[in-house]
Amino acid sequence: MKMDNETTATAPSEIELKFAVDPSDLAVFRNLAFLADVAAVQTSLSATYFDTDDHALYRAGYALRLRRSAEGTIQTLKGPRIGSAGLFARSEAEWPVPGEALDQGLLESALPGDLLAITAGRLAPVFTIDTERTEWRVEAGGGFVCVSLDQGIINAGDRHASVTEVEFELQVGTIEAAFALAEAAARRVALHLQPLAKSERGFQLLGAAVLPGRQKADPLAPPDITLAIRRMMAGLIEEIAVERPGVLAPGDPEAVHRLRVLLRRLRCLLDVAAETTTTRSFAKPTRTVRRAFRRLGTVRDLDILNSAVPQNAEIADGALVLIAAERQRALAKARRTLGGRRFAATMLDLLAFVEIDAPVSERPFDRKAVLELPTALARRWRRIGRSLRPSKLPVKARHKLRIEAKVFRYTTEFFGEFFPEAKAQKRRAKAEDAVRDMQTYLGRLNDRRNVERLARDHLGGAVTTALGLTASAPETAELRGADRAFKRLVGCKPYWT
Repeated sequence: MKMDNETTATAPSEIELKFAVDPSDLAVFRNLAFLADVAAVQTSLSATYFDTDDHALYRAGYALRLRRSAEGTIQTLKGPRIGSAGLFARSEAEWPVPGEALDQGLLESALPGDLLAITAGRLAPVFTIDTERTEWRVEAGGGFVCVSLDQGIINAGDRHASVTEVEFELQVGTIEAAFALAEAAARRVALHLQPLAKSERGFQLLGAAVLPGRQKADPLAPPDITLAIRRMMAGLIEEIAVERPGVLAPGDPEAVHRLRVLLRRLRCLLDVAAETTTTRSFAKPTRTVRRAFRRLGTVRDLDILNSAVPQNAEIADGALVLIAAERQRALAKARRTLGGRRFAATMLDLLAFVEIDAPVSERPFDRKAVLELPTALARRWRRIGRSLRPSKLPVKARHKLRIEAKVFRYTTEFFGEFFPEAKAQKRRAKAEDAVRDMQTYLGRLNDRRNVERLARDHLGGAVTTALGLTASAPETAELRGADRAFKRLVGCKPYWT
């Protein structure tokens, strides 16, 4: 499935599912039933990646390498990819080359002219990847899938990162065959979607940012709501897969908050999918996502409490030690959830929903989705409209109203464009402004009350009072602001009717 010298790097030629796997699971993986009677091929690979000093190729979505093995040296140019969350479909041009230098002439036949001009004379080695690869060619679904296990290390100057990952590359047949093998493996081993190529992780070590979402396919054609849900879900699954390692590794406390926001958005989308699509049930993935969200929520609460404790109070030292110990226990529990087979299998299951589908032209028109989307929006709207104004609500009810407002805002962000008429968009803008303002005021109220609740739960009433963490400040301004925003919101006309 590689391209020869006369083929430009424009058409997808590599389609694979890629997963991170824990080294402790490798023995189990090597003994999976579908690998038992297949000959394994061992290969040592050493790759050097090239780019300009400002990473022009990487920023354009390309990766250029020389890979050496016992069979010789191959020059490879991979182009921007189409796909999501571990499913790679990208152009790949390969040429055997003599020696250890790039063949500029081959690049001229594959790189776009503008990029060729930018990189001319500036390409140099930027990092290396050394890999021990084990490959099995497995017959599946009437075709063949190359199953690869890679163990290696990325070396970028004085920075290093280990690699342990599994790939299911489709060679002959349909993508369902690769999914079937991956799902069979996931019943024994936690396979976590890995949307970043090794080259991307190399550039991360050099300080480059993760590239934005993958190239999109054809624009959406409303009212194909089912297709829209798939595409939005693909983006969220990818973002979750990128953020998950940040929670598992030390050094980035904000990763907990970012991942929690993504899981909340995915929960919201799953709820809408369950109400509007005819294809499947989302009950199990919703439970798994909710479980991970709750466990991350405990960690986030302790982070909030930690930041609220006065650093210069004598009594604070003991409180901070207690909070740190509880956070460590909560984080360990969250990491077990995020690292387990259940979470990994759920993400794979959702990716299968996203990627395995008949072409739009061949799929029956999903009339249920078209009819149910306005109903789903109206249902979320009514949950807000049935509420008393914020100043008349107890603390718990105000918190619930804030969550309902957030769910409505997410749903509007997901699906507001499906009502493109000028009047609908004007109504939508007014509703979004009002709900955003109400969330701001309710968020301030929640933060103040939440700190006191957390302090009393974890530190006790006496310490809470001694540290000055009681919510004694007046709330009049925030309540008035929340009331005004609530009145504006419930006075808006629905944009979906």
